[in-house]
Amino acid sequence: MSEHLREIELVLTRPIIFNDKIYFSAQIDLDHINFGLKPGTKELKNKRRSKFTQHEIGLFLLELDMMDEAPLKVDEEFSYFSLFLACPVPGMHQGKKCKIVLKTSIKNPSFLSILTIYRVKK
Repeated sequence: MSEHLREIELVLTRPIIFNDKIYFSAQIDLDHINFGLKPGTKELKNKRRSKFTQHEIGLFLLELDMMDEAPLKVDEEFSYFSLFLACPVPGMHQGKKCKIVLKTSIKNPSFLSILTIYRVKK
């Protein structure tokens, strides 16, 4: 696979409150979520690791509602978070441990972006 960075806006089925801020939508890159990135590059891996849809990513976002989490890292523009959640998607992965990495904007309080989601094997 080649370059990705095809972020789209995902409008939530209902607003969520994360770290005392309200969000109505989030930016997502389905290719990044479903393929992951090769270490040390910005290129997508060749093999698909998941088949999450926009709707299913929305289910993960709803799980963030009312959470108050400390950021893993903060820079001039963003706060970065790395969280473990039980998979909310019905089917064979429901309830299994997943890692979700996201960022929020310091300058734009309505900005939330899901960087990636993947199942944790152990």
